[in-house]
Amino acid sequence: MVNCLVYSLNWKKAVIASLLILSFAFASIGFVAGAETTIFMMADNFNDYVVKEYPGTGGPGMWLQDVGGGGSAAYSIVSSGGRTFYKLDSIDGVFVKAILPYYFILAYIGPQNFSTSVTMKVDKGEGGVIFRVQPVKIGGSYYLRKYYLATVYKDAGKVALWYVDETEGAGAGPRLALVDVPESVDLNDWFTLTVWAKGNNIKVSIGGKEVINVNDDRLSYGSIGLYTFYGGTASFDLVNWIAYVSSTTETVTTTITTTATGSASTVTSTVTEGTTVTTTATETGE
Repeated sequence: MVNCLVYSLNWKKAVIASLLILSFAFASIGFVAGAETTIFMMADNFNDYVVKEYPGTGGPGMWLQDVGGGGSAAYSIVSSGGRTFYKLDSIDGVFVKAILPYYFILAYIGPQNFSTSVTMKVDKGEGGVIFRVQPVKIGGSYYLRKYYLATVYKDAGKVALWYVDETEGAGAGPRLALVDVPESVDLNDWFTLTVWAKGNNIKVSIGGKEVINVNDDRLSYGSIGLYTFYGGTASFDLVNWIAYVSSTTETVTTTITTTATGSASTVTSTVTEGTTVTTTATETGE
């Protein structure tokens, strides 16, 4: 028997995931004005979760917990310093991830173009955001093991953007960018990491400053998640996910020919939202 996904959602999470998927579908249909519509997908500040360790794949709320490449990790909701946050601690796990389940069976149902922003802190090693996460078939099962990764290296003071296929091994890459963390960002404290993925263009900012802007066409869709690597520990306080949906604009050109007889004429047009109508009037006669 082939497993659709290695993760087995309980019925409550399956219902919530279905509602999230439906909400995005209706939002995509409903918002059609303008060239691009912003749809707020979700926000999670982890305040409503029970402070404890969450073993296995079932994380707090909607989060799915996964360790790829072997080893183990600890996932916990922690309350400290006036914050309640989600902590990913790689005990000896290689690819330590928490992912939002925007999938139905094997199909991804969610936005292709989006931004995700997270308030985070790298306690040790590295930590960051994964996005456009896609399943990979390993044996008879499918695992969410292919994605882009924007990660922050604390000791080196660097931000990197990677394309990751975990079946190729740790560090197989390719690495798409590596830049210095701006001096204004204190990696011993909390900071904001933001990723924009629109078409082939990927942008990364840290502390409100854009540091990476590259084009890559390996992955065009997929969900988002949180990340740390072997020996690392990272904490996440606020996650925002915003979709950008392009509306289709239909242009209808109508030509009206009238003959002037001294009387007034009225033309009434009824158009649907998101449709542009261009009317050209040609007048003949006296």
